[in-house]
Amino acid sequence: MRATRFWELVATLDGIADEGRCDRLDALLRESGEAAAFSDLVEARVEELLATCPVPPDMQGSSVSEWLAAAVVAAGRATFDQALAAGSEIDADAFAWAEAEALLVVGVEPDDAESDAGPPPDHGEPRAPVDVTLQWLAAPAPERLVVPFDDQSPFLDLMGDSPLGRTPVHDPDWVEAQRRLAADPEVVARRAALAPTALGLTVRPYAAQVPESHDLFAGGARPVSAAAAYGFSGGMDPGVELTVVLVVPATDFPARGSRVEAYVGAVHRLLDEAEAGPS
Repeated sequence: MRATRFWELVATLDGIADEGRCDRLDALLRESGEAAAFSDLVEARVEELLATCPVPPDMQGSSVSEWLAAAVVAAGRATFDQALAAGSEIDADAFAWAEAEALLVVGVEPDDAESDAGPPPDHGEPRAPVDVTLQWLAAPAPERLVVPFDDQSPFLDLMGDSPLGRTPVHDPDWVEAQRRLAADPEVVARRAALAPTALGLTVRPYAAQVPESHDLFAGGARPVSAAAAYGFSGGMDPGVELTVVLVVPATDFPARGSRVEAYVGAVHRLLDEAEAGPS
């Protein structure tokens, strides 16, 4: 595949490598027979960028660095060439990298081991008709839950309760909880009645005492002692005027065994708080 053709295909993403755009590109590539060639070039561009440009310290040693590099590729040829020529640290705030892992698997043929590994990562993204965003900011992560940090990562110190700029997370129990909630007509009706309010669930470390102050956007690994809901204006998507986030201590979830019931209960509590009007 020639470079001009590669960048023509990248341009179909309109600068953002989210799941929807990447799925459409993947379908186009498989129809045209260019999937494997495109995938190889994405991998090469990501490796070239990471070999030349440092990533922020909190992303070093994590697969999230590849997501950031993929987001730079998705931004187009001019942006990629400019970043490569500069050779300076990539500004994570300048790119929509939270979903850009999707570009890394465009055109990739899963092998048998991968196909048996279960459902693809959901990254805590909201799914209709439940439409609740999950982020997990407590370490260490319990079994089967995957986050791009460990308990020593400075990444935690950068994250607030807002789902804006959230940390990606994958938990098969969250996927199952959303499936169960979506099968409950009452939950679906309650969630629909709250539209266009965005809803989020943030899990934090446990604290013995309630903190003196609360900041929706700062505080990093700020621990909490009990679940509490907070509302703030705006949201991740255009047209969202209000976001309600339920902050829950990690102790509300079992470290071993299923977390499905705990997630289901937390979403019910979140719906209650959103309907009542959070602080």
